[in-house]
Order: sequence, then C-alpha cells, then structure tokens
Amino acid sequence: MATVEEPDWLPLLRSKKKLEREKGLAQLKAVLGGGSLEEGERRRLETCVLDLVSSLTSPWEEKHGGLMAGALIVPLASEGFREKIKGEVPLLMENEELRIRLATGELIGQLCQSGGALAYHDLEPYLLSGIRDNLERDSSVLTENPELTDELGQSPSKEDERPSSPSAAQIFHDTAGWRHLETYMAALQRSVVGCGSEFEPFITSDLLHLIFDTLKHTNRFVRETGFKVLAAIVKCPNLSPATMETHWHSVAKHLTEGLADNWSQVRMSASVATREFLTHLQPHEKRADYFPTLLPAMCLNRYYVAEGVRLYSQETWQLVTETKGVQLVEQHISEVVEFYISQSRAANHAVREAACTCIAELGNKVPRDSLRPFIAKLVDVLLECFRDDSWPVRDAACLACGNFVACFPEECRPYLDELFSLFFLNLEDSIPSVRQGAAVAIGNVVKAYGSEVEERVFTAVKERLPLAASQPAAAEAHPSIDPAPAVFGVVRKIQGPIVPDSTHTDQQMYSCGSLAPKMKRRGSGDGAEVSAFHKPAEPWEKSEGCVHLLAELSQQRSCADKAASLLPMVAEAARHKHYSQHHNFLETVLKQLPVMAKALGKRPFKRHLELFLDPIFYGLTCESALVRVASSDCLSQLCQLLGRVIMRGRVEQHDPQYLESFDRTV
Repeated sequence: MATVEEPDWLPLLRSKKKLEREKGLAQLKAVLGGGSLEEGERRRLETCVLDLVSSLTSPWEEKHGGLMAGALIVPLASEGFREKIKGEVPLLMENEELRIRLATGELIGQLCQSGGALAYHDLEPYLLSGIRDNLERDSSVLTENPELTDELGQSPSKEDERPSSPSAAQIFHDTAGWRHLETYMAALQRSVVGCGSEFEPFITSDLLHLIFDTLKHTNRFVRETGFKVLAAIVKCPNLSPATMETHWHSVAKHLTEGLADNWSQVRMSASVATREFLTHLQPHEKRADYFPTLLPAMCLNRYYVAEGVRLYSQETWQLVTETKGVQLVEQHISEVVEFYISQSRAANHAVREAACTCIAELGNKVPRDSLRPFIAKLVDVLLECFRDDSWPVRDAACLACGNFVACFPEECRPYLDELFSLFFLNLEDSIPSVRQGAAVAIGNVVKAYGSEVEERVFTAVKERLPLAASQPAAAEAHPSIDPAPAVFGVVRKIQGPIVPDSTHTDQQMYSCGSLAPKMKRRGSGDGAEVSAFHKPAEPWEKSEGCVHLLAELSQQRSCADKAASLLPMVAEAARHKHYSQHHNFLETVLKQLPVMAKALGKRPFKRHLELFLDPIFYGLTCESALVRVASSDCLSQLCQLLGRVIMRGRVEQHDPQYLESFDRTV
C-alpha cells in the first residue's frame, strides 16, 4: 500500500528551482503509482496540496508546485477536495505570474476530465467572464508607458491597401496590455478537451461568438489560441447533426479567415483546426457542404512560404481530397479564382508570391475549358504582381504569365506587347533566379507563337549579349580607393573628400526572418513602371539573362539554328574578365553550355567548341570555387556528349598546355 507518512516530495515542490519541483512531482507520481490511497493518506495529501495552492503569502514557486501536484491527484481525490480547489481557480487565474495561470489551466482540464460537464458548468462563468473582461486593453499598461499613449491611438498609415512597416508603438499596440486573455483561452481549450463528448450542450451561439471575437483580435497570439480552442470544439466526439448544422457554417467561415491570416503561426493554428473540422465530419460526404468556403484557402496554403504551414497544408490536402483534388478545384473554380485574386493583393509579400504560384498551377492542372472564362481576370492580376516591390513575387508572376501564354495563347495575345516589356525587364533583373525565370517564360512565349515572335526575341538577344564588354571595372565603383597595387595586401584611400561606396550607401535593408523586405504591391499601369527597389540593370546582367534565354531557345527545334549562330557571341562575352562580376557571368555560361550542346546536337555544336575552350580551362584555375566546379562539370558533360577521345583531341589541337588539366579533371 502506498504511503505518504514522510512526504519527501513536499520540500521539492516548494523549491524555487523548476528542476527540483519536477523531481518532487516525479516522486509524487511514484507514491501514487498504485492507483489508490488509504483514506488518511489521501486526506493528508489533499491538505498539503491545498495549503500550497491557497496560501496568500507563499512565493509563486510554491503555488506552482501545488498546482502541478493538484492536477496529478485530481483523479484520485475526494469530491470535497475538488470543490475546494475549484474555489481557488478565480483567484489563481488572475495571478500576475504567467506560469501560475498556465498551471491553473492544466488543473482545470483535469477537473473537467474527472468531473465532466458538472465541473465545467461550475467553472464556465469564471472562464467566459475572464475572456470577455480581457478582450479590452488593460489601461494600466498605458499608464506605465505614457509616451506611447498618443501613438497607440493612431491607426497605421496605409498606402496601396497595406500598412507601412510597423513602428515600435504599433508593435506594442498589437502585443502588450491584454493581461490574461491568452491564458483564459488556453484554460477554456483544456476544459473542452477534458469534457470530451459531454461538452456538446455548452456549444452555443454565445460561446462561439465569443470565440469568434478572439479570432478577430488584434493580438496574433490571442488569435492563435482562439483557433486552438476552436479545434478542440470541432473534434468533440459524437456531436449531433443538429449542432453541426446550426453552427458549423459560421465556424467554416472563420476558419477561412484564419487560413488567410497575415501571421504564419495563426495560419498554422487555423490549419490544424481546419483539418480537425473536416476529418471529424460524419459522414465524410458532409465535407462537400464546406468545400466552397474552405477549399480555396486550403489550396493556396500548400505553397505558403512558411515550411510548417506549407507541409501541413499539403498533408491535409491529400488527406481530405484523396485523389480528387483537381476535380474539386474545377468544381469550385469560381471561388478558387476569386480567393487567389484577393490573396494576390494581400499586405504580406509571401502571400502574394503563393497566390501567383497557385495561379500558375491552375493553368497547368485545371482543364482549360473550365479556366478559360477567368483568363482575363487572372492575367490582369498577374500583371499587377509583375510590378511588385518584392522580387519573389515578380519572379512567381513572370513564371505564371509564361505558363498562361503557353496554355492560352489566343486569350493572352492582347497582352503580348505589355508582357514582352515586363519579361525583358525581368531578364535583366539584379536577382539571378528572376533572370532565369524570365528566360523560361520567354521560351514559353516563343513556343506558343513561333515565328510571330522569334525575330523580336532574337533581335533583343543580339543587342544584349555584347553588353558585357561595356561593363565598368570594379575600380570605377570605388572611386575613393587608390587603383595602385596594394601594399602588404592593404589598399590605400585617395586623399581628399571621402566618396561613399555606392555598394553600401542608401541601399534597401532586409529584415531577418523574411525573404524580402516589407515591400508594397503595385497596381496596374504602364508596362515601363518598375519597383521603387528595382536596381538599374548592369550591362553584364543583361548579357547573362540572354545566356539563360539562349539555353531555353536552343531546346526548341524551330529556334535551334538561330540559337547556334549566336554561340560565338556568347563565347566572346565570356572572355571579358575586366569586371569583378565576370565570375558570375562565366559560371552561368559554363552551366548552360552543356544544356545548349545537348539540345543542338553534336555536329552543330562541335563547330563552335573551340571558342569555349579558353573560358572552360580558365574556369578550372579560377579563384572562385563555384566557377571551378562549374568548369569541371561542364568539361565532364561535354566529354560524355562528344566522347573523351574526340574532346581530348580538340583540346590538344587548340592548346596542348591544357592537356594536363584535362587529364586531371576528366
């Protein structure tokens, strides 16, 4: 029989150290391991716990230890103990120490699990009134921070339908001064889980409207906890059809709003609640009633930038739609399109990027006749995103436009001139992946329209490829540095007025934890309009974009001869080494050369092979590790294509000094 004659765990539960309190809890678990206690032992144990919890003068650590112990013994405790400790809940939930309030929430969950609906009925007034009372800001926080009072009353400035970067005051406004609202919500969640199927009578319009208010709260942590409460409610077992029919459509509407929240942790919480909502519907055929509301947001979050949200949403999509995802999107195409368009205008650049990616997916997967009525709307919104301040959004919009042109050439024909100007703007963007995406998009345009646009594209390539030769040398970008050789590896500044280094002056600053700064979207307008953060294109960037484009064009049979005729211009551009970025340009050439060689075929490519041998072997000894790897890979792939013996013979014929490097590499 278990005994508590010498409760060694009691001093440990009173300790100020968390580790010792946890040791005391473990010892108490061992004491209770038998599952039953004698009456006298149980009373002494209950008395010890109540003394720890109810003391008004003891440190918070003692209360914390008592609450952990109380949650542990509730299943074995007497009804009198439960009533007494239940009476301590209102005071404990208002304790200033967060850990006390959280431990009280765990205790409430255990009381509801043991006492069921009766226990929750007694606690409900305290929990719901606590949530209502804390929905409004605690004015004492403003009293303690008077310098922020005026700023907190101001609304964030708006421009282009989105707030500017938040000030310190606005951040304070969203995160502080809500007292115990979040912990009351967490306690309610534990109550719902504890009651299980017995909670159904308490699922009323009043309760749900109160939870819905928290889902619209300005504090993101409150919204996150609100969706956790909603998840606990929708997965209550054995809910009646009447309850679901009465309330579940309102629940689905608010879940959709959470799936489109600006904060990733809120989206994640809403995603969990949505999965619980759909998987607990009985029978499963009832899911179809809520698909028009939930399906568009679920579909978009499969491409959301936050990895946790993205992967979880992909799993939910497979779980809920099984193998019928495309058919369901086609069935609800109108709702899906409208949601994608709304999300393409969201304040969060990551959401706009996901919307563009999803629009591109529609063109690839949805039957064309179903999507055709919406093409004009979708292309218009992609053109808006093409001018976005955020480069990932511009890149996604560019790829989506190229995809739409390939799938719907006739519907996109009226937009062709505007698209070309934007495609070529991206082809010279300062971000390498944006240039590569533009090349893919232009390749799709040429594939769709053929000879109608080929001349226009190749003319632009011929104009841009030689521009690398006019790229200014690095020394011209640093006029304050003496161009003379460095002494002991240290360069000397020119005496006189200091000229700021343009590379690090007045440049955009990026926030940690974000792929791009808090940038604005831009509305429709002249195709020449560009982002305020768009860096003017360097000559070498224009040439490098054309190398990517030639690699795309060389894979189209109708363009192969023209692409092959421009290889000498590519080789000539790769020979220029007078500027600091020539390593980047050469790396691109070396990566794309095998692609072009395979697409053009052995015979057409061998005519131009010797033009590239000097750049390839220069790359093998280059100071840049990336270029060395690209050169080695390029040489190996060309040997596989042409044959090692033939390749070695060409190298020997061109320059026998390269043979040593060739034999060492291949």
